[in-house]
Amino acid sequence: MKTATLTFHAPNNNGSFLQAYALQRTLFKFNIENKIIHFYSKQQEEQYALFRKPKSKMDVIRNVVSLLHYSKMKQRFQRFEEMRNSFLKLTKRLKEEKYVYNELSQYDTLICGSDQIWNTNARDFSDVYLLPNVKKKKIAYAISCGSAINENKKDSLFKCAKDFEHISFREESTTELFKKHGAVNAVTVLDPTLLLNPEDYMSLKKNDCMVGEKYIFLYTINYNDQVLETVKKISKVTGLKVYAAFNGYSAVKCSKYGIKVIYDMSPDVFLSMIENASIVCSNSFHGVAFSILFHKEFYRINDVDNAGKRIKDDRIDNLLNSLNIGAVSIDKNMIFSKVKIDYKQVDERISVLRKKSLDYLLESLK
Repeated sequence: MKTATLTFHAPNNNGSFLQAYALQRTLFKFNIENKIIHFYSKQQEEQYALFRKPKSKMDVIRNVVSLLHYSKMKQRFQRFEEMRNSFLKLTKRLKEEKYVYNELSQYDTLICGSDQIWNTNARDFSDVYLLPNVKKKKIAYAISCGSAINENKKDSLFKCAKDFEHISFREESTTELFKKHGAVNAVTVLDPTLLLNPEDYMSLKKNDCMVGEKYIFLYTINYNDQVLETVKKISKVTGLKVYAAFNGYSAVKCSKYGIKVIYDMSPDVFLSMIENASIVCSNSFHGVAFSILFHKEFYRINDVDNAGKRIKDDRIDNLLNSLNIGAVSIDKNMIFSKVKIDYKQVDERISVLRKKSLDYLLESLK
């Protein structure tokens, strides 16, 4: 059986790369032939480019940051490309949707997922991830729709979802939403990164640690003041310096708080920094997931609104609740105290959920 996967793998994002790697490696473990459709649209390429054609003040700021850190950020781009070519089995690059549909005709079974490929508010969302009018066996694995569904895309999204023979999501709330809209076979499964053991990532990891001291590793979606203030408090209590990953241009705010940014952060460095950290602080799903896999002391940094109320994140909430480790959440209004995680119990829960998810995936592929 020839399978093909449609996912977010091409942007220079650590979580996107690692979930694509994890799902394909899982398939290979079960001797299932697979290629990732190398759909990297022109829009996506422009969105993640090192330099953008200036159309706004923000584009100018981005370009200035890229220029100031050009050497490291160029290394980051090159390393991502090297790792995609070395560790992912890809088709030839396809820039337009029509070429994707042509490529799909060569495969028996099509797998959509994981990551936020059904996030209809994402700038690089494409209808091709919904496989409309494609008459093949279609499986959706551990898909996420982001925090909200675009009203203009809602009807099309639910209609296409009902055409999938097997459909699963990363968050329970999304599963229930799609069930209400006709995808009655929808289930909740683990993100692909949690289908593997830590040993499965060792071939990717950078062997030497970049930091010659004990440290806090900060990996967040947005480096806003609330997050940075919270991490700075933890740094003050523990006496540990903070090293942050370049994960977007808001990382420049870190200098205001005396936090060092690693601008050449590629997946191998990301894994090494988590594995060797004394503490990990994150509000990224994959930052939390890999902290759990590597048995780290970690803290989920909450974002809060202007009223001081925690902003909900179903992706992380679902994972932490399913493993019964919700006590690690903290925000700038809370007093920091160390939390000890019973990883023996956590591993037992992951083992149960992993088996359930793998059984589902293999049954889907029969």
